[in-house]
Amino acid sequence: MGRWTQYGHEQLPAFENKLKFAENAALGVRRTKSAATWYLRVYDRPGKHHFYYSTNVPYEEGYASERVAKEAAAPLYERANASIKAGIYASIKISPEFIRQQYLQDIEIKSKANQKLIDRGLLPLHTVDGGRGFWDMRRFGRAKREIGRTISEIAEERTRGVENKFGLELWFDELPKELYQIKQKDLENFRTWAQLKYDWAPGTVNSALVQLRMIWRHAYNNEWVDFIPRLQIAPMQLVERSRRKLQPEEYRLLVETSRERYQSILRRPPEERDEVKLDQYYMFHMWILIMANCGIRPPGGKVERLLLRWSDIQSRTLANGQEERFLLRRSEKAHNDYEAIILPNAHQYLDAVKDLQERRGIDTPYIFAHTFDSFQTHKGDTNTLLWRKGDPIKSNKGQWNSLLRLCNLDSPVGTPQYQRVTPYALRAYFITKRMESSDTLRIEDLAGATGTSPRIIKLLYYDYDTRKRVPELVKGTRDRSSFKPVYKEGYYIGREEQ
Repeated sequence: MGRWTQYGHEQLPAFENKLKFAENAALGVRRTKSAATWYLRVYDRPGKHHFYYSTNVPYEEGYASERVAKEAAAPLYERANASIKAGIYASIKISPEFIRQQYLQDIEIKSKANQKLIDRGLLPLHTVDGGRGFWDMRRFGRAKREIGRTISEIAEERTRGVENKFGLELWFDELPKELYQIKQKDLENFRTWAQLKYDWAPGTVNSALVQLRMIWRHAYNNEWVDFIPRLQIAPMQLVERSRRKLQPEEYRLLVETSRERYQSILRRPPEERDEVKLDQYYMFHMWILIMANCGIRPPGGKVERLLLRWSDIQSRTLANGQEERFLLRRSEKAHNDYEAIILPNAHQYLDAVKDLQERRGIDTPYIFAHTFDSFQTHKGDTNTLLWRKGDPIKSNKGQWNSLLRLCNLDSPVGTPQYQRVTPYALRAYFITKRMESSDTLRIEDLAGATGTSPRIIKLLYYDYDTRKRVPELVKGTRDRSSFKPVYKEGYYIGREEQ
């Protein structure tokens, strides 16, 4: 952009030879002792502010100089006018960060307004422009994970001297600083950047691509850009990037090692036991067993509604006296609600957790909850409460990583997630074992009980073997064992009864 100045802030030569360029702009000449140059003058608001932009085109008598100056002024005016329409001074450059923040602010306002209506039992009003459905706070949270921090979050972090950029905010730093400079090809580079620099999974890349296109759509609707990008999604590579599965011997090792951790404390005299660690190790062991026997996505603790609650468990007793238990899961990863089955041998694990809470005098809605208050001690003997007795255990990440190290199943720093043993492996173990244990279980039924799709089960978990399915494949064919083949001059012509 050419040099600009707001009128009155810098003394400039007179603006001469004025030509109307637009309703709020004029083209003119400024003369110095050594040269004369064409300038563009843009009014920010009528009678309020105006700004000058140098076209860097020397002034000469005749139409040719005027024509070149108009061509040079056109992009300057476009950018200045875009700033005015954005509600900011014409001197302020519209940047990728500006439209990112504007989009975030817009969808947050719409999400909050819709959420108020939904909470009152009313229908939402604000639809997702360029997508399906309506905005609500849950959808806003998912979008924000891909887009990055809000202005208030950035300001709050800077007061603490930290900078935790994430999502598209990281990539926007790589783009040209002014919006008008960004072209379709620049946005197409996002996939390569995300996968090479951060090794983002294809699913994460594609979610970010959706938000990137929505940001640009918002900018287009506000006339800050003149195109909505066409962005090709990344191949999902579901099979190639599928999470590492647990082998049966590895699962047994995890179970036995986690059991030994709390049993080693129980073998000590009561007065020497660390009861806080005893309960923590015990609850973690039960968590492993329950996760592996119901097949749900292990909650990570960041989403409150996904924490396991006693009220989520439903049961029924059959005529033969056998009890069946089910676990309601609420919209994991934007999927619909579903009921997971809790395998019969896991009923006793749930009962054991409930028994521990009763022995500790805990009345909590959460299945996995802390059994003691916890404080962090600071210098000067001051304490900070970390959690209270009965608060939910939001994450088992620390215990999981410690267990992997004990079992020699941990991975070097930097290993891609799909190559590491993660808690998600307990879900995969459940699904795989259900497929292996039954010849009659329909993939569609297993998909419904685990909140996924038949396609995912077929791709990632179903190990088809024709030899194992011979009885089903030949069923219904005619038994011709009592007939013998008949040949004529070496040519097969049919069968006849023996």
